Amino acid sequence: ELMRRTMARPLVTAALDWSRKQGRILTAGGRAEDLYTAERGFPFEPHELPHHHLLHGTTHSQFREWRAAGRVSAAVVGAWSRPLFTGGWEHTSDHDERVYNIQTHSVFIDLRIPRSRPDVAPHDTLQSLSDLELRLLARQHVFAGYTLPGAGAEAEPLICTRHHAIDWNFVGVMRPRPNKWRVELGPRAATSGRAEQWKEWSFAADEHGQSYYMERWARIAGDGEGIGSTLALRFCGLPDAFLLVVGDHFAYATARPECPLVAEAHPDGTASAPSLVDLVDAAIARGDRDTAEKWLGLEGGHGLVSKDWEIDASTHPWREGRQRLTPNSIQGAIVDSQIAGDVTNDQHAMALARGAEDMVVIDGQPWEIMERHGLATSSDILDLLRGQRQLC
Repeated sequence: ELMRRTMARPLVTAALDWSRKQGRILTAGGRAEDLYTAERGFPFEPHELPHHHLLHGTTHSQFREWRAAGRVSAAVVGAWSRPLFTGGWEHTSDHDERVYNIQTHSVFIDLRIPRSRPDVAPHDTLQSLSDLELRLLARQHVFAGYTLPGAGAEAEPLICTRHHAIDWNFVGVMRPRPNKWRVELGPRAATSGRAEQWKEWSFAADEHGQSYYMERWARIAGDGEGIGSTLALRFCGLPDAFLLVVGDHFAYATARPECPLVAEAHPDGTASAPSLVDLVDAAIARGDRDTAEKWLGLEGGHGLVSKDWEIDASTHPWREGRQRLTPNSIQGAIVDSQIAGDVTNDQHAMALARGAEDMVVIDGQPWEIMERHGLATSSDILDLLRGQRQLC
């Protein structure tokens, strides 16, 4: 196999451990569930769990409700890399993985690709990969959804909770604690009003009063420094999909087209696998490549608008170097009841059926405009998506 010719066994072992290590860091070696409890002063409700609204089918309505109520924040708007991720006695850095955390005032797409991921060229489909390559491809991550600031968002420190609508790792077993964290803005934020870096600290603390994990985020050039144009789109059909633009950066996430939200359970009703890695490994072990390939069908990626929407990072590596959009992909838009370009009655009706008032048509399909900043009109949005607008 190509993989066995190009990767030594220790490198394969380390690559296969990537997702487990990320989990160990995030949970301080598995302690998070014991630390994040009401008895220790960190209570939470079921609706705060990251997959609650996903499983209940309420992400569309709930995200709109939060935005209408002003539950948004400008504090960490931007495109962010992750120089350091530490928890327990382990850490990783941007030497270990490429991370693109694209955050608007409300919506996020967070992409994490280990540098140990193999080069699968010239293969360009899941079906053409070896069993080991499929297993290694499972060891990456992308998720998308809503970053909800606390009700006292003006207070310090800012506390945010992320709610996931698309999640690479999720195959039906809910994360048992909220994705909730405190924001510490970098030193420049006090003088310039814009953070060049910030730290994400776990909301719950250990017995020493310290957060049990920390992520340090650094602004990537070209994101508008948190005050430029931002756009958040969500597909009005299936599979679910998000497309974000922050300054010159774009990110996208598209749910699995051929899989249910929850993997089929064992005959006794227990979950077949707690995570995508476990599901893919088990499927490969029993010779069921079809299941592994279908569950690896979720795609997320990143690129720059100014480079003709060329994808520079993707969970499907053969997509890198291709264009996510072309000028001909963009047909029309409706903003504040004003139409620009071409929008058919059927496309408008499909968007309205999803509860979307403002919309854009991409490749003949309607997308809801969830959020727009610095884009006043439907023509502004078309110009941005067609690459005809100067980015800031």
